[in-house]
Amino acid sequence: MAAQKVKNLVVPPYIDKYGSQSVTDSQWIAALNIWTSNLSLILKSNDTDFANYLFHNESLQKFLESFLRISAKIRKFEVLQTRHSMEVDLDKKVLAILLRLSEPSISSIQVKNGITLGEALYQSNLISVSFLLDVVAMYGRSNIKQIEKFIDNIIKSVTKIIQDFEMHSSTIVKYIKVIGDKFQEIADSEKTNKSIMSDKKKLVNARPYLEYMLDISVTLDCLFIVSKLVANIFNDRQDFEDNVDFLMTIENFYDNIIPIISKLFKLFESDKESPDISRDLIILKHALVSLTFHTLNACYFSPVGLTSNEGDVYSFVKSDDKLEDIENINSKIERMGDVLFFFIDSSQLDKPVESFVDAPLLLDLEIEFDLSGKLTRIKNEVLNGYPFFKTFN
Repeated sequence: MAAQKVKNLVVPPYIDKYGSQSVTDSQWIAALNIWTSNLSLILKSNDTDFANYLFHNESLQKFLESFLRISAKIRKFEVLQTRHSMEVDLDKKVLAILLRLSEPSISSIQVKNGITLGEALYQSNLISVSFLLDVVAMYGRSNIKQIEKFIDNIIKSVTKIIQDFEMHSSTIVKYIKVIGDKFQEIADSEKTNKSIMSDKKKLVNARPYLEYMLDISVTLDCLFIVSKLVANIFNDRQDFEDNVDFLMTIENFYDNIIPIISKLFKLFESDKESPDISRDLIILKHALVSLTFHTLNACYFSPVGLTSNEGDVYSFVKSDDKLEDIENINSKIERMGDVLFFFIDSSQLDKPVESFVDAPLLLDLEIEFDLSGKLTRIKNEVLNGYPFFKTFN
């Protein structure tokens, strides 16, 4: 296929129809027709032509970036709504493009000067951590097996992406701490500052931090569902200065910072101009509980031999990722014990609480995912009935 023919196919950038009042229904249908028709044409091409479309056609790259960025943002916090059948069809065609792109037979095609398609798209920043995060936020929960394979294939074809995830994991963990410190700072100033208007201004300015934390939590939860490898990368991040790891950071935010956020915004709940964050806090709590469980599942349960199937919180089946070395299994169990004992020690379990209102993370994990039942299975089937956290030889 001539390069010029590839470049001549124009795929307009995606737009947020529901966020723009200037787009009429007829214009939206026309745009959907163009997008779906062009993607259908690309999908019908042979493997070499398909690779050339992805590498040479900048409009296709920009469409994929804009579609995933906008759609992922909507999907994270969407309220169920009636969608046009062509919108659903477009979702499917984009997914088909992504899955085909990730296939080893496609990503290994040399597109320029001996560079493979996967490497070329990485160099052009189409394949990046941000791009992959948008993919999992958009499709991770609804197409778990396909996105598991997609992420695995991308990591194998573009090995440098692992280093990028490592860098991002450190940044994100630090950012979670910064967000917590921001709200703690506002709470401390509220105790000493007599100017209620000053507090209100700080609170309004702090609203974006809550939105950032919500975005981080929902996205990481989707990511850890489909990639145990990346979950372990995040779980291995540690602030050696404070001796605090990823799950400890999550637990601290859940048990100590969220109550502060809730209290601060309640100071102005009678003010009509103040934002209502009750829905955001519920979503955030469920996301953090789910994120914590999927971290435990990927980093501890699965390596020692048992894993949970997504969609059935009570399932706990044999894991294909079980470690072979007994010492490594013992090490995982020991570290898991440290994390869970930290949760127990940090939780106030001696007072009545309501789940997902004022209960600690550990209790909400138990309510939502039957944590004690899974730990019992590990005790009986991995530790041969020995008291939990007792390793074996």
